[in-house]
Formats: sequence, C-alpha cells, structure tokens
Amino acid sequence: MNLIDIRMVGTQVLGFLLLLWGLSKWAWGPLTAQLEARRQKVAGEIREHAHKEAQDRLARAEDEMMREREKAKELLKEQVIALSLATAEKILKTKLDEPAQRKLAGQFIDEVGALR
Repeated sequence: MNLIDIRMVGTQVLGFLLLLWGLSKWAWGPLTAQLEARRQKVAGEIREHAHKEAQDRLARAEDEMMREREKAKELLKEQVIALSLATAEKILKTKLDEPAQRKLAGQFIDEVGALR
C-alpha cells in the first residue's frame, strides 16, 4: 500500500509552479504597474497643490508688504507735515533775524533726522 503517489505529487507541484508563473506574468506585473502609476499620479496632484498653495501665500505676503509700505509712507508724510507746520508756526510767531533763522532751520533738520 503506497500512500504517496509520486507522479500525482509531481503533477501537482508542476501545476502549482505553472500557476505561480502565470500569475506573476499576467496578474502581479500589471497590478503592480497600475499601483505604481496611481501612486505617481497622486504624488503629482499633491505636488501641484502644494506649488499652487505656495504661490498663493507668496502673493498674499507681497500684498501685505505693499500695504505696510503704503502705511509707512503715509505715516512719514503726516509726520513731515506736522513738523513743517510746527516750524512754520514758530517762524510766524517770532520775528527772526538771520542767525535765529539758521538756528531754527538746524533744529528742524535735527528733528527730521531723529524721526528716522
């Protein structure tokens, strides 16, 4: 009584190996290729989204800098106007000779320099 039939075992092993070879050629190869293509597509969509978001942030930062620059210019303009009016007021209030005018102009220049 022979419990193991060698020819049947050999046929089953050969069939299993043929099945593995067929699956690797026609199933696993295309499946892994499709998965890789999908991975690259998703990575490309993520990269494009990140690039667009970075450009949007840069544009917003540039706009903010322009607004701050305009605010600073307006503030400087207001300060120069206030100093000019204060100087003109001092000149009109006092009768000045040339040395006094020079002294007042020097003070004005010092005040403008201190604002920087």
